[in-house]
Amino acid sequence: MTLIVGYANEETGFLVGETLLTPLLEVKGNPVGPVNGEFHGLKIQIVDDNNAIAFASSNAADVALSLIAETAQELQKSPQLDVVAKMAERYARTRDC
Repeated sequence: MTLIVGYANEETGFLVGETLLTPLLEVKGNPVGPVNGEFHGLKIQIVDDNNAIAFASSNAADVALSLIAETAQELQKSPQLDVVAKMAERYARTRDC
């Protein structure tokens, strides 16, 4: 189980949680991971000033990180993107496969 807590006001924001996750990723040109020979991702990804995306207990961490990365890239192009709806849509597509 993961606890993620967030708080924001006009001056600052805090996002706290158990963050370390070891995904099955390969980084081009770096076959040995930087942390004890493995690659790591964070469960909480802050994608811009208004949005953070988190996931927990994922057995497919590489899928979760890919979904977040795709959504973050789209958000850069379309700042009014409905992040919750887009993540739900993308996740549903992975379940249909």
